[in-house]
Amino acid sequence: MSAPGTIKPIIIGKTVLYTVAVILVLLIAVMVVLQFVSTDSDDSPKEKRVVSSQYTAFELELVAQAQKDFEKKKEEDWDFSNGPCLSNNLLGEWVVDVAHNPREAIDDLPENQCTAFLTGQVTHFIELDSEGKLIRLK
Repeated sequence: MSAPGTIKPIIIGKTVLYTVAVILVLLIAVMVVLQFVSTDSDDSPKEKRVVSSQYTAFELELVAQAQKDFEKKKEEDWDFSNGPCLSNNLLGEWVVDVAHNPREAIDDLPENQCTAFLTGQVTHFIELDSEGKLIRLK
């Protein structure tokens, strides 16, 4: 037996071992969760293609709707090479335009831009590339 108040190495060793084991389990759990949250696979057509940390929930919904409209037009065999306007009225305040990334001179031609934005009826836009990925929204 040891005297009261003395350090027992076996108990300290067990405590350190259990603490390290718990930390490792938590670290592995966090890594697994992050793997599922931040997958960047192009295999899933329904994936969100924007980084959510820079946008509000409302903006994310707008982009998701714009990408849904893009996919619909793609199924209808739309030609995206000229950067057409996809929608002059997304929730009444937004237009959805396709552009090249990086931007090309053809993207600035009035016939390839949304008329509602050009005329000032709408002041917000969502710009997607020819694959439906977000370029910018303003």
